[in-house]
Amino acid sequence: MPKNLKTKQNLKVLAITHLGIADITQKEALGLVSAKNIVTNKASIVFEAASINDAAKFAYKAQSVQRVVLLCAEYQLNADDKFIDNLKLNLLKDDGITALKKTLTSLSKKTFASRFLKQESESEASSSLVTQEIEALIGEHLHETYKLKVDLKQPDIIFLSYFEDNKFYLGIDISGFDLSKRDYRLFTHPTALKGTIAYSLLRIGDYVLKDVLLDPFCGSGTIIIEAALFRSGLSPHYYKKDKFLLSKIKDLKIDFNKFDDASNLIKKQLSDKKADKKSSDKKKSDNNLATSKESKKSIQKETENNTDPGTNSDNGDIIGIDINFSAISSARKNGKIANILEYIKFSRMDISWIDTKFKEKSLDKIITNPPKITRSVDPKDVEKIYKELFYQGEFVLRSKGTVTVITSSPNVMKQKAEEYKFKLLHERELWHGKEMLNVLVFGK
Repeated sequence: MPKNLKTKQNLKVLAITHLGIADITQKEALGLVSAKNIVTNKASIVFEAASINDAAKFAYKAQSVQRVVLLCAEYQLNADDKFIDNLKLNLLKDDGITALKKTLTSLSKKTFASRFLKQESESEASSSLVTQEIEALIGEHLHETYKLKVDLKQPDIIFLSYFEDNKFYLGIDISGFDLSKRDYRLFTHPTALKGTIAYSLLRIGDYVLKDVLLDPFCGSGTIIIEAALFRSGLSPHYYKKDKFLLSKIKDLKIDFNKFDDASNLIKKQLSDKKADKKSSDKKKSDNNLATSKESKKSIQKETENNTDPGTNSDNGDIIGIDINFSAISSARKNGKIANILEYIKFSRMDISWIDTKFKEKSLDKIITNPPKITRSVDPKDVEKIYKELFYQGEFVLRSKGTVTVITSSPNVMKQKAEEYKFKLLHERELWHGKEMLNVLVFGK
């Protein structure tokens, strides 16, 4: 456990993700903050960061995490009837808080709350752990030992504890809220993925910025929006930086604005909006009728540019199509909220039209969440869609192109892929909430 948060090699960070994608979180930690000495668990990672600022930057920018914690203590505990007694003994022996107070000098003046998390799909033994009992024990220990004031509704600091595979972690939650939630998801789709899972599909499918990417079942747009966030460098929490609990602790001097490496894009968009408004006002004063016609032409042109599925960009396009107009409308609205519309092309299109709209061997990646076989859907209809996916993929993908899907029917998907000579390159299971799904990557 860290003895002093100012000592670079000892600043430990816990990042909690989902079962099945901890390796993706590891990649993010390496890429965003050059993490050291990474320990990868089933649904979390522990790593060393150079500073608290780096830990905060990771929490702010990472797309695969649920929580990021400044780690104070770590214990080996069994989920048995002696769990609470052993936890109490470990807390009394060394809770790691004393070291924290050397950096967080105002800790004694802050209010706090205790929260406990465990993986939904953990073993039956760990499922017997009582959340309220653990939260109460830690809360009582912190209150009595350090005289901290409790505030369960609006605490200054959240001490988060987490249990996975007989490892118990205790630390300070950097954000204070679930980082897997996305503010842009106001217009939802029944089968929409969490943003964290959608992002992980991209990384599992080896998506890189130069790739031309297509999601043929884009729904409300989660996969393509996460791709655009990844490409732009924008944080999925850009509009919530003032909500991060650590941003409110002045003696830490964490400025989340400095983490935005895409600030020039934001400034450009704001500048363009101001310029458009100024130009529009001027035209209105000159000729209202002409302005009206010009505005209609401008809007029509913008819409055409935004829905054209062509692939002319050297940097790699991000394209989302769906047969349902309502899905495309929702995806476009969500993309606007996320402030990444300029990175995505939308089009209402049936998957069977792809070979008429795209040139042969013009795409690098198809990454998608296709329709699932359910009780309310005829399996034969879904199988036809899967077959069409690989038929179109065989035509439109380049020689090293891949198809990445998330599905609850892996065997059916493999069968349809084989019909068009696609080879299975990678397979894994992951958990989306309480549902276990399969991710399959196929190559030509």
